[in-house]
Amino acid sequence: REVLAGMSTATESSAEQAGLQSPMPPEDSPELLRNIEVRFPNTPDNGSYINPLDYVFYMDVADHVSLPSQDKWMPYTEETERIIREDFRALWDTGFLNDLWIEVIDEPWDNGVVGKRVIFNLEERERVKFFTFEGSDEVDRGDIDTAMQENGMAIRVDSFLDLGLIKRVKGLVQFMFEDEGYQFAEIEHEVTPLPGGPGSVELTFHLDEGPKVFVENISFVGNDAMSDRKLRGQMKSTKERWFLSWITG
Repeated sequence: REVLAGMSTATESSAEQAGLQSPMPPEDSPELLRNIEVRFPNTPDNGSYINPLDYVFYMDVADHVSLPSQDKWMPYTEETERIIREDFRALWDTGFLNDLWIEVIDEPWDNGVVGKRVIFNLEERERVKFFTFEGSDEVDRGDIDTAMQENGMAIRVDSFLDLGLIKRVKGLVQFMFEDEGYQFAEIEHEVTPLPGGPGSVELTFHLDEGPKVFVENISFVGNDAMSDRKLRGQMKSTKERWFLSWITG
């Protein structure tokens, strides 16, 4: 396969390094698929977490590239464009990417035959290298870990950053604070890029418990059967000034 990753095709590069002219197609050739390229434009040095050749596995258009060294010239047609669209869907369905777009540019040979370069621009999803909880210690970190396990919420090292999972974790921790009487707790998250590799991030949950909420007064409306005092006596586990969490829980 004539596959690029930010460089010239292997056959053309070899010819140039040897000081030879790369083979050219016949002058009466139609438009040809000259090469394809995989780029990661949003990362330093065009770097990627996953080997670019692993992405090529999903690209059938790689089998339709011209091979000058074999005197094999592949036309660029509507069928080629259909294959490219199918490759787009296949790449997107991997779940590895945040964004994906394709460019097709003209790259003619010296004899004037039009060659097409197809560029797949990939933006990989971030991967979590570390995650921590910082701030309030009113809810024990070990209890958070246990609750996450019991509710099937696992943030694993090198897993893709999952905004849906982050939202669920924040909701769980919010509930745990409310259960301790902190109805106005705020749970925020922060994603920080890390050096040493494209797409590596640290995920931090910032915990702020806010004020503790108490029940100042308990009133009974429409009670004719017994006095409010007797009703309060029946509420053995809840007294005025106790946590509001008993009522909401």
